Amino acid sequence: GFWEVDLKSWDITAGIIIVKEAGGVVTDLAFNDHYLESGNIIAANPKMHQLIYQLINPFVTDNLK
Repeated sequence: GFWEVDLKSWDITAGIIIVKEAGGVVTDLAFNDHYLESGNIIAANPKMHQLIYQLINPFVTDNLK
């Protein structure tokens, strides 16, 4: 799995396609699909995605959501 903040759309669009085609999940840090607008992303298989979200969520401030 992967998570990062403050990315540009050109940094992540190809990776998003690859992850989704492989059955993975891509969201922003608020578990929504606004990752291209926010530049904040979690990308992983479904099980790992949930784990990453649970681990980082306590540290995600409102300005990152």
